[in-house]
Amino acid sequence: MCRVTVLASILALTVVTASQAVVPPLINYQGELTDNTGNPLNGSFDFTFRLYNQPTGGAPFWTEIHPAHVVTNGAVNVILGTLTLFSTATPTSNDIWLGITVGTDPELSPRTRWVSVPFAFEADRADTAQYAHQAGTAKLASKSIRADTAGHAFGIADNTVDSSKIIDNSVISADIKNATILGADIAQNTITGFHIAPNVVSSVEITNGSIKLEDFSDMGATDGQIIKFSTSNGGPHWTVANPGTGNGVGGWTDGGTIVRLTTIDDSVGIGTTTPSAKLDVVGDIVVSGKATIGPGQTNTGLNAFVAGENNTASTSWATISGGRLNVASGDVAPTIGGGQNNTASAPHSTVGGGFNNTASNFYSTVAGGTFNRAESLYTTVSGGLFNLSTDTGSSIGGGANNRARGAYSVIAGVAVPQKRIPIRLRESGLRFPGAPGIPLPIEGAQLAAAFAMPHRESSPLSVVDCSIPRWEMSPPSPEVGVTWQVEIFHLLVAVY
Repeated sequence: MCRVTVLASILALTVVTASQAVVPPLINYQGELTDNTGNPLNGSFDFTFRLYNQPTGGAPFWTEIHPAHVVTNGAVNVILGTLTLFSTATPTSNDIWLGITVGTDPELSPRTRWVSVPFAFEADRADTAQYAHQAGTAKLASKSIRADTAGHAFGIADNTVDSSKIIDNSVISADIKNATILGADIAQNTITGFHIAPNVVSSVEITNGSIKLEDFSDMGATDGQIIKFSTSNGGPHWTVANPGTGNGVGGWTDGGTIVRLTTIDDSVGIGTTTPSAKLDVVGDIVVSGKATIGPGQTNTGLNAFVAGENNTASTSWATISGGRLNVASGDVAPTIGGGQNNTASAPHSTVGGGFNNTASNFYSTVAGGTFNRAESLYTTVSGGLFNLSTDTGSSIGGGANNRARGAYSVIAGVAVPQKRIPIRLRESGLRFPGAPGIPLPIEGAQLAAAFAMPHRESSPLSVVDCSIPRWEMSPPSPEVGVTWQVEIFHLLVAVY
C-alpha cells in the first residue's frame, strides 16, 4: 500500500477553469510517495489524478493518467493538464477535491481539497468588474475586454457595462461576435442612415419580407403618383412620376378594368422589337374560348371563331374563316371558309366560299361558286352557279343550272338552257304566262308548285333565280288600296 503526502498544488481554481492566453492552463503538483511505514519509494508508477466536487464518492469531472512516472526517493512532481485539458472540465461548484490512485491500489484517502493561494485572491478581484481596483469612472477602451473561445467575457459581471463606460468609437465590428446582437438588443428608431456607412448593407443582411411599403419615404410624391426607374436627370435612379407618362412606364395606361396603350398610334410587339402592325406576334398563340377578328362581327357561339367583316356565328364551334355577310347557324360546328352572303345552317354543314351559296342540311357541302344550294343529307355541290342538290347523298360536280333530285344521284356538271319569263304582281295575285294565278300572300312552296305545272313552253320549269325578290321568299304584300298593274320583276327559269 502506497501513501502520498501532498507538498504543493500550485494554482487556484480560477486558473484551472480559465483559458486566457497569458496564463498557462497547467498545475504543478508535488508530493512524496512512501510505503505504509513511511519509507520513500523508488521506481516507475502509474498515477491517476481525478477532480471531484465532493470529498467522498461521486463521479469525477476531470481525469488525467500519468503512466510509468519515475519516482526517486519518494519525490513525485507532475504537471497536471498536460494530458487532459482543464478546459474540458465542467465542475458543478467551486468546491473541488483531488483524488489520487497509484497503480491498481484503491484511491488514496482522504481526498485533497484545493484552495486559493494568496495571489489567487487578487486574481479573483481582477476577474470581476466590481473588484477592479483603481478603475474609478474610467471607460473601457477597445480590446480591453477579452473573451474565451466560447464567447464568454472574462472578469465582468453580467449587465454591469453600459454605453457610459465605453469610449466612443472604440468598439469596432471585429470586437463583436457574429450573430450576438439581435433586433431585440436595439431600441426602436435609434439607428438612422447617419449610423450606417454607405454600401455596407446588402440584400443578405435583410430578412425577406421585413421591409414593407410603409418603411419607404414618400420621396415627395403626391396623390396618385407612382415609382418609376429613370435614366435621366443624373443617371439611373428611382423617382416618382404620374402614371402613364415618362421613361420606364412603357406607354400603358391602367384604367381599372381596361389596360390600354396611352398613345393610340403606338404598336405592340411580342417576340419582336419592330412590330409591323398594331399587334405583331412572333411565336405561338394559345386562345381559350371564342375568337373574333375583324369589324362588325357577331359571335355568340361556344368556342366559335369568326374572321372577316360583318359575319355571324351563332352556334357552338361554328367557324367563319373570312369574307363578309356570311352566317354559320347550324346546331353544331357549321363552317364557312369565306366569300360573301353564304349560309351554313345545319350541323356540320360546310360552305367553302363563293357568293350566295347555302348548305342547309346535315353534312351538306357547297364548295364554292354562286347561288348553289345543298339542301339534303350528305348532299354536295362542288361549284358552278345556280346548281341545286335536293335528295340524300346527291352530288353536282359543277356547271350551271343543274338539279340533282334523286337519292345519291350525280351530275358531273353541265349548263342547262335558261330564259326569263315576265311575271306581273296584281292585287288579286301573281300571274305569269300560261300558268294559273296565285293569290296573295305567296309562299315559296306555292310558287314552286306553280312552276312545276305544264307551261305553254311545253316543258316543266325549274326556278333558278329571280331579280327582286328571290323565289323562295314571299313577295311583299301590297298595301291596302293599292293596285299593282305593272311588271315588277322577271323570273329566271331553267327549261328541262
